[in-house]
Amino acid sequence: WRAEFGVDLFTCHGREEELIQRFSTLGTPPASTTSPLPRVLVFSPNDPGFVEDLRPRLPGHIVEVDVVNSAEDGANVARERAYCACVVKLGTRGNLGKDVLKALRSAEAARGGARAFAAVHSATAAERPETRTKFEVEYGVELFVRHGEEDQLAAALLHTAMV
Repeated sequence: WRAEFGVDLFTCHGREEELIQRFSTLGTPPASTTSPLPRVLVFSPNDPGFVEDLRPRLPGHIVEVDVVNSAEDGANVARERAYCACVVKLGTRGNLGKDVLKALRSAEAARGGARAFAAVHSATAAERPETRTKFEVEYGVELFVRHGEEDQLAAALLHTAMV
């Protein structure tokens, strides 16, 4: 695998910290690079601790993170910018993560661009198969995590940003 595909690291579930450490040593892109860093949109209306826990796991020289607390703000930035990934909390009535995902998918379709990786950070969603199925089918969500699984989430976001 190393020679044929240029793989530098093999890892598995439970060793996400090693993957994050490897990503954090990649360094800053050269100053002559004109393309912007990949962007991740995070919708976290009711859990500021989640953002504080996630942000250090996403090095600023690899990815830019936009955090919004309202679905309206999330929809607006999704229309204005292209994202490689989006993480949402479920939210509360009138301020829902699904509305951010819906706006993101609509903006992607209008631009004709690639679909962003989508994840939901919610114990409720992770534990309910019917909720997971709805988010997978309607919004293309690929990962469901709960509190304590932020390493897995960060590894998936960094992988998405790097490809």
